[in-house]
Amino acid sequence: MITPTTHPIVYLIDADMAFRQQTAEQLAKAGFDVRSFSSAAPFLEQLNSIDSGCVVLDLYTPGVSGLRMLEQLVAKMPWLPVIMTSSHCDVDAAVRSMKSGAFDFFQKPIACSQLVDRLHQAISQGRSAQSDCTQCQSVMTRVNTLTRREREVMDRLFEGMANKQIAAALKLSQRTVEVHRSHIMQKMKAGSIAELISQYSKLDLLHRCPSRGSMMNPAACA
Repeated sequence: MITPTTHPIVYLIDADMAFRQQTAEQLAKAGFDVRSFSSAAPFLEQLNSIDSGCVVLDLYTPGVSGLRMLEQLVAKMPWLPVIMTSSHCDVDAAVRSMKSGAFDFFQKPIACSQLVDRLHQAISQGRSAQSDCTQCQSVMTRVNTLTRREREVMDRLFEGMANKQIAAALKLSQRTVEVHRSHIMQKMKAGSIAELISQYSKLDLLHRCPSRGSMMNPAACA
């Protein structure tokens, strides 16, 4: 079970015990709560208990390959940033990692100061992304309460159409459109059309929640 902590959490997954111990000590001194794992299996067993932090994952993890595990994490917990590491200068693997959603890629040995900087950035981005996901999922929950006709009316409201235009487009009376519009505002908990549009714009986040990856670390495979 993952115990609560006030320090930013780093999940360090690496088969190299010496690397794990040294990195854990350095990161602990920098103020991180480090949870170390020698393979993917024990980490994955605790995955459902994780709600924040950053994963530092070796490319050649025993049991499940680092790239495969990265793909699983991106699919299951898209807001949880992952920093990939490797003892080998594998440019293809580095590129594939970044394209698969890694926040960064480091070739060992890793300068602690660089890793600390990127961890702070990754965790900050992860928290923001998690908040965005929560908001857009809340909006989606409200959207799912709308009827098919209400969705049709709402889509046209977002296109900037007036009630009269919507009525003509959907072959409804203007009064019926007004009733649908009132129901939409109530179900979406929006006080104005501007607020409704603001909510609807968040739905785009649901399909890219969050925007993962960043510029590759210049030191990687230099």
